[in-house]
Amino acid sequence: MNETIRVASLRPALSRALRPWRPARARHDPGKVLLDVAIAVALGGDCLADVAAVRAQRDLFGVVASDPTVSRLFAALAVDTATTDAAVTALRVARAAARERAWSRSRPLAGTPGTRDGGQVIVDIDATVVRAHSDKEGAEATHKMSYGFSPMCAFVDHGEHGTGETLALDLRPGKASPFNSADHISVLGAALDQLPAVERGQVLVRADAGGASKAFNAPPHRRRIAVLHWVSCSRTGPGRDRDDSRASLGCCARQRRRTSCGCAGRRAHRLDADPGQTHPFAGQARSPRMAARDAGHRPPVNVPTPAPSYG
Repeated sequence: MNETIRVASLRPALSRALRPWRPARARHDPGKVLLDVAIAVALGGDCLADVAAVRAQRDLFGVVASDPTVSRLFAALAVDTATTDAAVTALRVARAAARERAWSRSRPLAGTPGTRDGGQVIVDIDATVVRAHSDKEGAEATHKMSYGFSPMCAFVDHGEHGTGETLALDLRPGKASPFNSADHISVLGAALDQLPAVERGQVLVRADAGGASKAFNAPPHRRRIAVLHWVSCSRTGPGRDRDDSRASLGCCARQRRRTSCGCAGRRAHRLDADPGQTHPFAGQARSPRMAARDAGHRPPVNVPTPAPSYG
């Protein structure tokens, strides 16, 4: 870990990024303090007090700041929204520079950057749930019937034999919607800023149903990179465009709302949209329940079973 930090020049980059928040008489460099916290998290820590595990190994990690010093730094970075945004922006610039140096020495993906010959960078965007076991700032009831946070994340897929790499992560309260298109666009922009410029020629963006919105699939923010393949859980077919909002899973939700009247459901809507489509069960014997469903009627909840005849 220390060798990776040294090769990527991460510590000098963090020191320059956090220089505006270093007091004149400070003994500890804010960049080194934040790096020690990151190392503690990588070692399994989940709170600032876990920096003690790094502090206990002075020969390996050097002088580590005390808990009050670490707390004062985070308080200074989070004094107000403007300061927090400025600090996050500065840290992301430092991380992008370190990632570019690391990828230039050892690219984690096979192939030639920016080409179709294995040089594609796959970026996965998804909202996840981080549970909180106590009442913390921003912790709320989530859409998965839990309590905590719902950050929007962007990762680089290193392939079948590799791991993932975090590009960007936007903190959000627990009640934040996984379908928020503005959050998808924001985290995508932050993720693209983290990629080296030479890697932006071939990017595959993958998202689940949460990314199947017209705003997120609109062209304007696609022009930031040369070629952007888009996978947003869309369905295509004759006469459909991949970017058509009707072809995304977002339309499935609207179809489910329309089927609350008891009609045939998504399959019938698709058949109505494509008259030439063949019913997958054409010519097969249909049960009374399925026949009633295809006829557009809601079958009864409990269908009485006829008594067997032994005559």
